[in-house]
Parts: sequence; C-alpha cells; structure tokens
Amino acid sequence: VVASGDRSVRFYDVEGRRDVKRFVGHTASVWAVALSGDAKSAASGSLDGTARVWDTQTGLEAGKYADHTGLVSA
Repeated sequence: VVASGDRSVRFYDVEGRRDVKRFVGHTASVWAVALSGDAKSAASGSLDGTARVWDTQTGLEAGKYADHTGLVSA
C-alpha cells in the first residue's frame, strides 16, 4: 500500500508495476499506511484527521475513525 498526496491510498502490484486498487475517501493527503499480514485489509491515516480501514479485495472502506483533531501520521 502507498500513501498519496492526492488523498488516495493505492494497493500496488510491485511485480506488475501497477495499481491493483485505489482507495478513495480521505479529504486531505494521506500520511500513513499499513497492510495486514494476510493482505486482506489496509489502514490509512490522513491530514483530514481520520484513520480508515480498507477492504483490499473490494476496495471499500471498512471503518472510519474520526476522533482525531489533526494529522494521523502513524
């Protein structure tokens, strides 16, 4: 997974050198990402003050945590 300044998270195929999925929902640049060990979900943190969980198979948001008052960087 790759954090992006364009407000998205990209699930990237390194060998194929292409985006497999693009997760869209943040309203500001994404500063932090993590991938679960089984690669079925990803997490992201953004300047918009939210942390989000993504389903990597569907590309849909699985959870949103909006209690932060600023940048979520880890």
